[in-house]
Amino acid sequence: MSDNSKNKASKKGFSGDAAITVKALKYYWKVDRVMLPLIITQSILEAIQPYITIFLSGLLIDALYEGKDIPRMIRYAVLGVSIKLVISLVEYYLGKVKWTKYRNMHNYQGILMSEKLMSMDYEYIEDEKIQTIVRKQWEYSHDGVYFILFNKMEAVVRTGFSILISTCVVIPLFLKSGRTDTLSEKIINSPIFALGLIFLIAIGMFFSIRSMKQMQATGRESQDKMMILNRTFFYYFNNFLDASEKGKDVRMFHMKNLISQENDNLLKNVSRNTEMMEKVRWRFELVNQPVSTLAGGFVYLFVGLRALVGTITIGNVVRYAGSIMQFIGSFSEFLTNLSALRLNNQYLAEMLYFLELDPMKHNGTIPVEKPQDNRFVIEFRHVYFKYPGTQDYVIKDLNMTFNIGERLAVVGRNGSGKTTFIKLLCRLYEPTEGQILLNGIDINEYVYEEYLKLFSVVFQDSRIYSFTVGNNVAASEEADEERVKNALERARLTGLLDKMPKGINTCVYMDFDKEGVEISGGEAQRMEIARAIYQDRPFVIMDEPTAALDPIAEYEVYAGFNEMIGNKTAIYISHRLSSCRFCNDIIVFEDGNIVERGNHTALVKGKGLYEKMWNAQAQYYADTKNAAAFQE
Repeated sequence: MSDNSKNKASKKGFSGDAAITVKALKYYWKVDRVMLPLIITQSILEAIQPYITIFLSGLLIDALYEGKDIPRMIRYAVLGVSIKLVISLVEYYLGKVKWTKYRNMHNYQGILMSEKLMSMDYEYIEDEKIQTIVRKQWEYSHDGVYFILFNKMEAVVRTGFSILISTCVVIPLFLKSGRTDTLSEKIINSPIFALGLIFLIAIGMFFSIRSMKQMQATGRESQDKMMILNRTFFYYFNNFLDASEKGKDVRMFHMKNLISQENDNLLKNVSRNTEMMEKVRWRFELVNQPVSTLAGGFVYLFVGLRALVGTITIGNVVRYAGSIMQFIGSFSEFLTNLSALRLNNQYLAEMLYFLELDPMKHNGTIPVEKPQDNRFVIEFRHVYFKYPGTQDYVIKDLNMTFNIGERLAVVGRNGSGKTTFIKLLCRLYEPTEGQILLNGIDINEYVYEEYLKLFSVVFQDSRIYSFTVGNNVAASEEADEERVKNALERARLTGLLDKMPKGINTCVYMDFDKEGVEISGGEAQRMEIARAIYQDRPFVIMDEPTAALDPIAEYEVYAGFNEMIGNKTAIYISHRLSSCRFCNDIIVFEDGNIVERGNHTALVKGKGLYEKMWNAQAQYYADTKNAAAFQE
């Protein structure tokens, strides 16, 4: 995220904040058109409540002082209490609805961001700037930026409306004129005396605004520090304190003291940061409270003196003094919540930046049609690639072609560019330079979703999720039972399915279902293969598809591989060169390019990198019952 985008709100001041708030509300308006009117209505009702008491008290005091009849006083009381009761009941109902919606707000934000993450180019997912934005959204507030937006906006609307009411109520006080027979009456009723009160209140407002700006300036820094500390805490909690599988290491290697020391340091840092945040708040209160108290004392003096000389009634003392004190209190609260709202807007701006990113750089218009001769030809033409934010090329001037129906093995040392080659083929990234062609057409020209449907991929970090077996294999809410069973059978998982109490409707793992079934790493990897088979797409790509299997289980997978994938194009990436024995074409990557290509026999005789890698691994298969399958 650029500095210009990041600091947009701060540069434009309140207008920038207003633009961010409006934009965020538009997003929420699409899913809930009740929340905003509800908050505004409730805020106004809350703002009105104190003034009902103030006006009722003033009326009763005047009635009592003027000796009016008791029935009239009772009518005043009944009217005031009735209005307050009705408002309280309406406010209670609105508050109940509001808090129900508040509880869903964090989920809404999570869904909004998750849907964006799932729909945008994969390149964004691995981008450090995007990762930082997403991480900060979760770390900033447990309830999320939307909760804070509505919560603080509710307080700003309530206090703002209270300021408006009190201003309207007290304006007549400064316009009233009374007796000027004596010097004291002249002073009390003079405009200068009224201006003195206004000046004092204005001074208080000035210092409050200044303190608010200082508090806001340090608030972001403190919040960022706290997020780092929260991240550290959750790292320790998730990786040591709340992860049973990590508990073995803690015990075996006596790591308790190390972790305890780190936790102590974390708590000290949290305490220091909390103290710093409290000092900022305390400085605000140190300025605000004395000024408010002094202004309040002067208010009572001013109003009392005006009542004493007969400018206003005794009841109006309560009305005006109460309204001015409401003004002072509301203004202080208004500034505090406005500061919190503006701080939240800085994080909200980052979320909006993320949500408004163009989901993909290129989405072509050409549909992917199956050729009449059923031939797909993939060509890499002078392809270069480096990851965003890096200087070194991972792929360098790559040129190669392969056809449908082939069995292609991709081998090489770690970091040689094998997995990046697959990411480029699957349009998870775009080449920095050069082209990738499908049947002579740049793959960026094809409709993105249609192009992806050409590939069934088992990545080395693919996962099985806590869904049913059918959902996992079909990768969909709807699963064809026969196709799922056929895919599991071809992936050599029939025995596992027989143990499933609900068949393909059995949940994998027990995260959400106590009757779920735990599966081993090898079984999970076979299920991932079954998922690729189920999709029935022209290209099957497997990136370390047997990493969790022992050599014999690995051999069983490869021995039945032709049956698994039929006449589809198969691309393997593997550190275990045993997979190459089942491929008619092998490419060897080194330093971002292909250094060797051919079949197994030719490459072994070639005395190159492949031959060295093969001889280094062949000894590990020498004692297996299937050793012959891996030897010349």
